[in-house]
Amino acid sequence: ATLIAADSPSDAPDPSWRLGPIRYILIVKEDQEYKTLGTEAERAAFIEKFWAALDPTPGTSENERRTEFWKRQAEADRMFQEGMTPGWRTDRGKFYILFGPPDEREQQGPYEIWKYIALPNREADPEVMVRFHRNSHGEFRVGMTKTEYWDPSQQSDGPAVGDTFLGVRTKNGTVEMMRGRFRMTEFPPTDVGADFATASLDYRLRYDYYMVKRDSTRVVVTLALSKEQFRGATGELQIPEIALSVAVDDAKKGKPVGSFTSRMQLAHDDSSPIGRPLLLQGSFIIEPGTYKAIVNILDRRSHRGAMRADTIDVPRFGSGLALSSLALGRLQDDPQEAHRTVGSGSEENRRLIPEPGSNFQQSDSILLAYEVYNVDQDGRAKPDLDVRYELFYITDAGPRQAGKPILLHHLSSKSLAYSLDLRAWPAGTFRWKVLVTDNRSGHQAEGEVDFDVTTPPS
Repeated sequence: ATLIAADSPSDAPDPSWRLGPIRYILIVKEDQEYKTLGTEAERAAFIEKFWAALDPTPGTSENERRTEFWKRQAEADRMFQEGMTPGWRTDRGKFYILFGPPDEREQQGPYEIWKYIALPNREADPEVMVRFHRNSHGEFRVGMTKTEYWDPSQQSDGPAVGDTFLGVRTKNGTVEMMRGRFRMTEFPPTDVGADFATASLDYRLRYDYYMVKRDSTRVVVTLALSKEQFRGATGELQIPEIALSVAVDDAKKGKPVGSFTSRMQLAHDDSSPIGRPLLLQGSFIIEPGTYKAIVNILDRRSHRGAMRADTIDVPRFGSGLALSSLALGRLQDDPQEAHRTVGSGSEENRRLIPEPGSNFQQSDSILLAYEVYNVDQDGRAKPDLDVRYELFYITDAGPRQAGKPILLHHLSSKSLAYSLDLRAWPAGTFRWKVLVTDNRSGHQAEGEVDFDVTTPPS
């Protein structure tokens, strides 16, 4: 009789286990051995032994590779189902399970293109591009790409290319993009620095938090890089290609939660004045909570890199009135007015880049921008918000109020901003406090941010 793989696969010790997504990472001899097992107990013991051999952290309670594999399978089913075909069986699902989320993903007409940055493997191509073509039935099929793609599992028993039944390799068929049976960037996190980074990176970093849904938050990472470290022999600026990898553990349980890899995007052009840093941004989405984040930053051009461990408190914005992070940045142009309310797609929002360190000069104009969540609109089209801004000068004796509070009434946007011209300000450290009141519900939300003002060099 012919065995049919389950549409909802798992590690259940039944004969069809070998025909599910595990087929993608089974070695041929393992598959042959599993077929000979006659009892459920024998199959269960085999499955446990199989995963134990792949455990990246033996001796701990969690097998991160096993958890990640089945997590990807569930995500592939959710995102890539085609008609009656479950997502894990589709071409996109196979790549998602083996490589994880792509570092870049874009649509070009009938094509969907995924790009991956290679794991630390000096011989592998630094980037692999996979192109999927959508056919007349709405199904995505992998096409001619920079990789060669074989799937002998479509045949009854092989033959297999290489050790596993699914081979994804660089075009010459000799050097694998990934090490191990599927791609996981987070084990061990120090490999990136050890294999690639040949010089330290001069940088500053900040995290900002924005609500996606009530149970998920976008973490925006902004990186400030000194330009001088990227100048060539003749003094020209060589724009870096920064890859950001973040491995996240639950801070209380110490168990891996997930990993995120992306190419950071230059947040503005490179024509900013001498002395101003390059600003780059990347982001990932995660559930609210407290996490330990292992952050790897690598410039693929200069091989400068850095690794750091941060504890990040990702806020739960919940159902009550709440504010996003208060993003404070330098305006590209001097403001023409003191007060602005900014929509999320406005030109002002695009010009604002939050500055890591929040260090500004007396010649700057700065903008504070933030989002207001869970506003009571009572069926009406627009919010009704009052805002109170207070500024304090930080002294050895404590904060001292600088000027009168700024009061704004009946604002009708949930994306708010306010600009300040620092030309008449003294040098020092300041605190900017924000209090937002929802006039319909009476609820309030507050936040604050510190920044420094310095005298421009003569």
